[in-house]
Amino acid sequence: MNFKRLSVRVALGVLGVMLAWLVFHSVQVPLFTDSIYVHYGAYLIGEHGFVPYRDLFEINFPLTYLVHVLIGKVFGFGEFALRLFGFLSLIGLLVLISRLFRPIHRAVGWFVAISFGLLYLSRVNNFFQRDFLVLIPVVIIIQSTLKLAHRRDFKEQQWLCLGVWVALAALIKPHYAAILPVALLSVFVFFKLPLTLKMMCRAMARMAMGFSIPVMIMIAGLSYLDGW
Repeated sequence: MNFKRLSVRVALGVLGVMLAWLVFHSVQVPLFTDSIYVHYGAYLIGEHGFVPYRDLFEINFPLTYLVHVLIGKVFGFGEFALRLFGFLSLIGLLVLISRLFRPIHRAVGWFVAISFGLLYLSRVNNFFQRDFLVLIPVVIIIQSTLKLAHRRDFKEQQWLCLGVWVALAALIKPHYAAILPVALLSVFVFFKLPLTLKMMCRAMARMAMGFSIPVMIMIAGLSYLDGW
């Protein structure tokens, strides 16, 4: 093992220890800000049959509540469940970030992922906020966009999936719908195949179809629950 490789591993190990210390420290800090209110609203929905927007006056988009209700149904409602799922999802997000930068170098991927974890946990009031929830679909959108931009064929189902992930992000934070045209433009700027009007129209139609699927499911669910 040469000195350069050893120094990289030592640096990553030090960053990993710092991240573990921050995780331990964050457990000691009481939860506050929006995540508590959203989780309590999810508790009323999941355990007492409240209907969002009818029984609860809320400005949050429905997928945020759905995630918290699922947390409560699987892990139980309360601080422990919220922290457990939060840390598990943080680990998943760090793995996705490391995979995103792996084409550069595996060490670069883990360096970026651990650095993000350090920055994120350095602000305890950021814990499991909506802006964190939306990061998982956003990272997947970036990965999907890069894959589409480097392919030499036209897989329509991948455009459909890209639209679905953008919709999931928008159902947490609506302004993330702006990713849709940005992703489309990014793919066609770097696309390896000759760009044609037919190809662009097909891609836009697939993305719009994918975007509409989660949105229509959510609208149908709220209508069924009389949540309008």
